Amino acid sequence: MRFLALYLRSRGVPLAVAASAGSVAALWSIDRATDHRGAGALALLAVVAATLAAGPGLAGPDVDLDRTAAIPWPPRRAAHVVAAGAAVVGLVTATWFTGDQLAPAAQVTRDAIGMSGLIALGAVTLGANQAWIPPLSWTLLAWTLMALPWSLPASYRQVLTWMLQPADATPAIVTALVLGAAGVLAYAVLGPAHERP
Repeated sequence: MRFLALYLRSRGVPLAVAASAGSVAALWSIDRATDHRGAGALALLAVVAATLAAGPGLAGPDVDLDRTAAIPWPPRRAAHVVAAGAAVVGLVTATWFTGDQLAPAAQVTRDAIGMSGLIALGAVTLGANQAWIPPLSWTLLAWTLMALPWSLPASYRQVLTWMLQPADATPAIVTALVLGAAGVLAYAVLGPAHERP
């Protein structure tokens, strides 16, 4: 149990959870104050903000010390990303207890899976401190694409703007699952960019 406490502290998890909870609470308050006029966008922002807070914790402060661990890193890395995604789902869906939830649990879960995968892929390619770039960039691009007239088939549009689609849109669900699986696998095997020899 001591190892878990030290691991969580070394990865900044308490601070990330506090930042995530604060972001979700602030966006939930805005949603209530605006009488749910931007509920979908605020729910997505809550998922994105909570996920981004986990990014810096995807690498430890001492690379050499991490390499000396007796327990293999891949299972721990995979568990870290999965737990971060689950925490995001838990924080955002906790608004249900107020009787005024931000978004349906299925939509929040889909978005959290995809965003967790993107932030893990960001850590693998750019390093933990820049892991926020892929999820935030894709979200901003999706909002831009939704506002533009275009003639792509609906399934392509749902793939490119997966996080803005209804909870039951199959291409969006598949895209989120693929991103989530790819991110967990890549991060588990390779680790964050600066940790690789």
